[in-house]
Amino acid sequence: RDDRISIGSAKELTDGNKHRLSLIMPYIQNYIVKYKPQKLDIIIALGDILKKNYPGIPTLCLSKYKNINGILIPNIDFFTGVIYNTLKFSNEDIEYNKKKNSSIFAGSSTGPFKNNTRVLYGEKCLKSQRHFCHITNLCQADHSEWIKEYPFIDNLVTVGISIESQLKNKVVVNIDGNTVCWSRLYWQMNSNSIPVYINKSEKYILCFDFADNSGSFVSCSLDDSISTIDEILVSYTEEKVQEINSTGKLFCNTYFGEYM
Repeated sequence: RDDRISIGSAKELTDGNKHRLSLIMPYIQNYIVKYKPQKLDIIIALGDILKKNYPGIPTLCLSKYKNINGILIPNIDFFTGVIYNTLKFSNEDIEYNKKKNSSIFAGSSTGPFKNNTRVLYGEKCLKSQRHFCHITNLCQADHSEWIKEYPFIDNLVTVGISIESQLKNKVVVNIDGNTVCWSRLYWQMNSNSIPVYINKSEKYILCFDFADNSGSFVSCSLDDSISTIDEILVSYTEEKVQEINSTGKLFCNTYFGEYM
């Protein structure tokens, strides 16, 4: 009531969630100072995704299942500034026809341990001369468990790959991890490469999903991933590439332009 905030938690916060809360709270404080509500009770869901409803209490969330009633706020990469830094890299991208006739995915091993889409896509790439998959961090299980489940995994593990290096390829691949990627798709859409989204989930929704980004990337299944990317590299005309690039850049400029 007098610009003070009382914070309670259903369980002890992890260091990661404490950090997320510290990034979000200044915006809550600004709201309270400006509008001076007599009472404001809200829940801030600090996990990657909101999975249940909290009837009667407004609930802010970074992402959610589509059937959940939470209020979406920008994902955590907006609060940290990561998304703006990555968009600046793609702003300085080279022309499509100067890129290597190849595709790349780079990211950690997040996602379900069994049938991990990122790792299974990497297995497909091991058989190819122009499709590359780099697992930059093995996580969520011990190395011995990864080897037991995926004997080929060490052939995919490498050090981090910069955005600049990824954008030397004509196709840049996006694969969701535990939920949805916070910023990868946006910088890919803002580039001169063609984003390919493998196994795009229809279960989750992010803040900016209210806006239509169709036409900004190519969507496909894991089974069809290599053939889809091959079709892009072999058959896409300059006009088709330009159409996808222009649509993605327009989306990013419309919603993030003032920060780029």
